[in-house]
Amino acid sequence: MAPLPLITLILLQALVCHGFDFSLSFESLVAGGTSSPSVCAVLQCIETLNDDQLDSRKVTALTIYRRIASDGAPWKQLAKVSTAIPRDNRVSDGRRITGDLTEKQANLTLGLLKAADCAEAEFSCVAILTDANGKNTVMKSYVGGQTPPDQGSGVDDIGQNIARDHKPLSVTAEQSSEIREVKMMISSLMDKLNCIEKRFEDSAKHDDKLEEKLETLKSGVTDKLHYLESNVRSQLESSTNRLEDRLERLENRLEDKVSQIFVRQPSDRDNEQFQNKAEHKLDLILDAVVSTNTSIHYIQDKTHSTATNFPSKSAGVNTFDNNTQLVSSIDSLSAITHDLVTSVQALSPVCSNRAPESVEEFFDVLGTGKKEWRLAFRGTAYNNVKIYPAYMHGTGIPAEVEPGCKHFNYSVPCVNHYRNKDAFDNWNNIDEVLLAVFDKGQMVKRIVFNGHGSTITSWFEASRVILSSWDDMKTQSQNFFSIEGETRPQYMRRFFINHDYTTCETFKGWFFVGEALDGGCATEKTIARPFIQFAAGKTMAVWQSSGVARADSFGVFLKYD
Repeated sequence: MAPLPLITLILLQALVCHGFDFSLSFESLVAGGTSSPSVCAVLQCIETLNDDQLDSRKVTALTIYRRIASDGAPWKQLAKVSTAIPRDNRVSDGRRITGDLTEKQANLTLGLLKAADCAEAEFSCVAILTDANGKNTVMKSYVGGQTPPDQGSGVDDIGQNIARDHKPLSVTAEQSSEIREVKMMISSLMDKLNCIEKRFEDSAKHDDKLEEKLETLKSGVTDKLHYLESNVRSQLESSTNRLEDRLERLENRLEDKVSQIFVRQPSDRDNEQFQNKAEHKLDLILDAVVSTNTSIHYIQDKTHSTATNFPSKSAGVNTFDNNTQLVSSIDSLSAITHDLVTSVQALSPVCSNRAPESVEEFFDVLGTGKKEWRLAFRGTAYNNVKIYPAYMHGTGIPAEVEPGCKHFNYSVPCVNHYRNKDAFDNWNNIDEVLLAVFDKGQMVKRIVFNGHGSTITSWFEASRVILSSWDDMKTQSQNFFSIEGETRPQYMRRFFINHDYTTCETFKGWFFVGEALDGGCATEKTIARPFIQFAAGKTMAVWQSSGVARADSFGVFLKYD
């Protein structure tokens, strides 16, 4: 046979399949037909599986059989590796045997020392593959001899035997060797073709699995997009509603403030200097209100644009661009609000030359008929002044705040926090401390603490709770119960009373004041700070649920011994 076709066939066998291969190679023979004391032929059988996670099959056994074709003897096992005996290395009955087996590859090599094995014997190699369900696949190959194999007695086989009619030929030893080589190549080629067919079947199965995964991924992405659309719209609507509410309250307070200023103005209204200053300040207020309304309408337009554009292909880009503009507009609105408040406060000393009216410090907060609770601190929502520095040191609180900040009458305006310096400087002889949560002038939640021996921070502890509007506060554990609370900049939760802090879905508690504009969980997103959040029912609530509410203020009251 020409060398080139043989080399081509060998290369084809190596390329088309990395699987089952069985070969017989002959060594030199001594003249006269006697066998050399060394190896006269080498048998090698290899089964290799691709390292594919989708292919659960493992090689569980690899066996080589022998028989003498001329005497019709049954097949006899020469060597075997299996999961029970994965290695073999020995010399037995004129054969040198080496072999090993892993889950993805098995190899058996036999060096034949007997001339009869090299000249007259035929050999069969059987590989058994087992998948995750225990199903077996048998791979077989045959070399040597001059007749096709009848792999019957003694051979592991769960397939069909190959049977062909054969009429013995009278051939020379050289012709016999050539015929044997041709048969070996034909048999090997058939095995390779079968292997290729099997690989194509496996590839088709892998394609089906890949299509299933792609469908699952597509479904998951669709669900995520629907959730994102719903969440973005909900957040934008909530932000718009809160902004409109803040604007309405601000306008009402401005009207009340201006009314108070003119009620308290001096009798010489005709004074030209006073009129000029008052007109200038009122012009500033009017300009600020116009700018505020412009910002509100701009934010509403952007909200509508975001909701309209979201389902389109460029939804992500539109949403992020609009949200960036929305945040910029909110920052602008916050600055306008601050300037507006400053202008109104500046009007007061211009328009008044009287001493401020005295304000009551003690209140009948719990409706007992006794004004025994002294207001020490009031925290006001959404004024963009951090609550913790204001409580601890008075940071951000004007020297003189509006009278409306020294009580909780909702009809009287207040835009600042209030800190009773004398109460803080003389924190002693305290019997009880009351934390009261207010919304629209009504107390909605309360906690009474034991104040004996306390400081301005230590009174706020779980062990000091006497009674609470939340029935489970004294029976359930807390992972936070602190005025300082969560101090990481992206969260900043003060007066923090919390139960679980694992994920946003399980994040739950009773009360906290948020100082971060863009907090960790969706429920903490806000357009202004601080926000006052509490569990609306009689027990703790998951913060990211409908069971929570926000208040416009809270107070710390002291009752003395």
